[in-house]
Amino acid sequence: MYKIQGAECRPHSVIQTKDWGFVLVGETGFVEDRSARIFVVKTDRLGELIWKREFGKRGHNLGNCVSEAMDGHYLITGCLNLDAALIKVDSVSGKTIWTRTWNLGTEDAFEGLTVTPDGGILATGYKSGLAEGTFLNWGKGVLLKTNSEGKEEWRRDLSTFTSSGYRMKPSAGGFLLACHPKDEESKDHNLLKVDGQGRVLWAKTYNTVYWGFDTKPNGETLLAGHTRKSDLSKNWDAELTVVDSKGKTLWTKFFGQPR
Repeated sequence: MYKIQGAECRPHSVIQTKDWGFVLVGETGFVEDRSARIFVVKTDRLGELIWKREFGKRGHNLGNCVSEAMDGHYLITGCLNLDAALIKVDSVSGKTIWTRTWNLGTEDAFEGLTVTPDGGILATGYKSGLAEGTFLNWGKGVLLKTNSEGKEEWRRDLSTFTSSGYRMKPSAGGFLLACHPKDEESKDHNLLKVDGQGRVLWAKTYNTVYWGFDTKPNGETLLAGHTRKSDLSKNWDAELTVVDSKGKTLWTKFFGQPR
């Protein structure tokens, strides 16, 4: 456990890096009382601390996702002072290489990112959220492409489909985007397939909210999250759903939670 004195620290994303170590991103402090800062930790393969860094002044800041750039440095997405943020940090020291922010609406954040075949960056998240905390903010979904230096190349409005893009992975002919339902009254949509220009090829609806996913070489995708659609309880239950390359459900399993 890595602590900042006088603050609570929590990770939202972790990856294993090319050197077999790990990078975690989240926040210190609390978003609710505007004491949060983005917090990034780098460890070796055994979990021993190499460096830790905080980013942003105390306020409404979110550390949401991390990825490894083609040059081996690390890319962080989140929110800085209510603006969507993309940060590149040095893999050896954790020092900032560059920071880019976007004022897209009232409260904006990038939730997920992936590196594109040309070395660029694809970031997804929301604009005009509710500034309620670190999870479902019921904003308007966005998808944005930059070059390797974080300079914007194009932007797509995904609000017809989702309140927020959450996680992304490359997929044959484009990218898969796990996302949150488009609003609190609707369960649509959970998974989008977009092409290399961010145009939606298809949108699928399954159950409720997915917080992670992974893909296989044959195009099958595992979605992991929680739902109220199971028969196990009247509360939120854990769910695993596997879909094929076209988004057709192959199987779903539910698991009870102690809530």
